[in-house]
Formats: sequence, structure tokens, C-alpha cells
Amino acid sequence: MYTLRKRIYLPYLLILFVSCNASVKDLSQQNIHLKKIGPFPAQLQECSGMVFFNDNLLALNDSGNTTSVFQIDPSNADLLKEIKLKGVVNTDWEAMSLINDTLLIGNFGNNKGHRKDRNIYQFLTNTNLDIRLNQSYPFIFDDQKDFRKRKKHNFDCESMVSIDGQWIFFSKNRQDTFTHVYHYNKQKGRAIKMQSFSVPVRVTDACYVEDHKKVYLLCNVVKHGKELVYIKILKVKKNQTFEEGPTIPLAIPEQAEAICYDGSSFYIGTEKETTYGGNLYKLNFKK
Repeated sequence: MYTLRKRIYLPYLLILFVSCNASVKDLSQQNIHLKKIGPFPAQLQECSGMVFFNDNLLALNDSGNTTSVFQIDPSNADLLKEIKLKGVVNTDWEAMSLINDTLLIGNFGNNKGHRKDRNIYQFLTNTNLDIRLNQSYPFIFDDQKDFRKRKKHNFDCESMVSIDGQWIFFSKNRQDTFTHVYHYNKQKGRAIKMQSFSVPVRVTDACYVEDHKKVYLLCNVVKHGKELVYIKILKVKKNQTFEEGPTIPLAIPEQAEAICYDGSSFYIGTEKETTYGGNLYKLNFKK
């Protein structure tokens, strides 16, 4: 078994399926299969969100980048098309979600905890990738009262899913080892806190798989100069609430910021750092 203390760049990795509460513990001998597909194109160096659409990936960059969505070939990470979106700004794009022909983009990154201008962009799209803005929804956590700039707070957000029409967000806590689950209220323009779960590290993206009735939280942080990457599984219950499932460590030695599912495999995108990162990975759970 490979440990997370080493930077591993092998294309195929077998690790144990594990579970955690405060720490990660062995659960069974079920293996997973992780493959490094290759580097993203130069235009997509800070991949922070992905969805699978029409046999390809759609991906975006986070803050400080253009308002473009990139169509990526999942077999080799090559750029197929760049789609420039109009009528929007990229203050800090951090997540994507796709519901049939409706694409959601979360402009809600909040590193310093002070943003009051966060929103969710709703686009209409089609197989020709004619992506047009339909509406913009304001976004704020209902329980946030303090908007001072600071490093430690629990009101950052980089993940979003839609379950039976309910938009759901998972906070990226910078002050403790939890993630808070919020349901979005469109009428109020606010996200209402519903639940909280312990996570091994900060949540950087989320993916809902309807067939599994599960949400897969991508978690990533740097500790002692090492990138630590996990998937935390939540089982979907009634009324879009969740039951805590296992946590899986992944031997990805990079800043993992995006995850999506194509019906049989997961894809994970990492951000480009000075000497590493900026790659697409493929993940399968072996039965």
C-alpha cells in the first residue's frame, strides 16, 4: 500500500478503501484504480470545476481568469473548444453543476470571508455548446454575520450539487475540520445551513451521482509541504439530507479542485503549481 507521505506520480495506483471519523481507518480490501490522463491545456491552468456533457468534459478556471468554459477530451485532456461566456464576471468561479440542459456556475469563492457579491450563474446550453446566460442568483450564507477580511473562517465555498431541484452547497471551512451543508432558497437569495460533517481536510468540490444516491466530496489541503487528497462519501437520504459514509485517501500529489462523473468513472482535475499539477485524473472503484 502506498502512503500519502510520498509524492507518487505512477499512472496506476491501488489503495485501500477506508473510512474515517476523526482519522482515516481501514474499512475493507476493496481497491480503487487511479490513472493520470495527462496535462490540461495552457488555457486551463487553474481548473476549479468540471462536468461531463455530451461525451466530453466542460471545465473552468477560478479567480483572476477569463469567463470561458473549456471543452476537454476526457481520453487525453486535450482542448477541443473554448466557449467565452457573456454577461458574467469571474470574481472567483469555484464549481459547476449540470441539470439536463441547464449549467450552473458558482461564483462564490470567498477565501478571506468578506464577499457580499457572490452569486450562481444559470445558463442554458445544448449539444452545440451554445451556452447563454439565463439568470443570476445572489448567494450568501444565512448564518454569516461577520464580513471582515480574515484567514480563519467557515464561509468559503467551492462545491455545489443539485438533487431533485434543490441546490446544495458544502462549505470550505478554514477554521475547523467540518463542512456545513446548505440548501439554497431562491426566494430569499440565501443558503440555509442544514447539517454539518467532519471531513479530513477542506472540501474543494462535490459530485452527485444519482444512480448511487451519493455525493462525493473532493477534499484537499497542503500539510507540511505535502498535498493531501481525499474523497468523502455522503449517502443521500430523504429531503436532500445526508448520512456520513467512508473517506477514501487518493495518492494525487497535486492540488485537486474539480470532480465529475461520466456514468462509470470519476474525473479529477488539479491546479497548476510552479513545478507540478495541472493534470486530469481518472478514478474507478473496483468491485
